[in-house]
Parts: sequence; structure tokens; C-alpha cells
Amino acid sequence: MHQRSLDCTFVVSLLQIEWYRTQCTILHGQPVEGSYAPMVTEAERNLDWNRSAVQLRNQVRAWGSQEALARIDGKVYLVRRARVVPISSPAQPGTVLERSDERLLVQAGQDALLIEDFREA
Repeated sequence: MHQRSLDCTFVVSLLQIEWYRTQCTILHGQPVEGSYAPMVTEAERNLDWNRSAVQLRNQVRAWGSQEALARIDGKVYLVRRARVVPISSPAQPGTVLERSDERLLVQAGQDALLIEDFREA
């Protein structure tokens, strides 16, 4: 199975869980505690810089307000919003290409990820 298919499956699973919980709350007046969807692990929050920027952006979007985890230059950041920047760079994945107080541009396996909403963990 292609990595893109796995990413889409992950995002769809999260959406299906929320839809199911919402429907049960509407029908029964309280959320249901169980689900057939696999539990998401804490390890799945970690961004792997060897992946493409598109895959990383989708992972950040999937975690939403729970925030994805990015390890950059020995520090851990909670990432809430990011976007893909098409770039051709010889830098290794995980290398910070640009840094400011509001944004981080990090080389991914393909292209770069511009992290626009983050805080140190």
C-alpha cells in the first residue's frame, strides 16, 4: 500500500470516529465509549522528517487542536498549523532552513514544511 493511502486512511479513521461519536450523542444523549477504529498512539503524533511535506502537513491537520509533535534541533515543539513549501534543497530532512519567532521552515523528505502555529513543549 502506498504511503499516501496510509495517510488518507489515518485521517479518514479519525473523521469516522468523530462522526460516530457525534451521531451517538445525538441519538442517545451521551457519547459512546467504544469504537471499532484502532486506537491512535502517542507515537503517531511525532513528525518524521524523512516523509514528504505533504504527508507531514496532513498529519498536522489530523491532530488539529491536540497538536503534532516535532523534534527540531534537540527541542520538542507542539505544532498546530503548517503548510507545504515546494523547494529543492540539498539539506537533510529535519534541517531548519529559516527561523523566526512566528515561523519555522524545515526540510522534509520532499519539499519543506512551513510551521506557522507552534509552541515549545
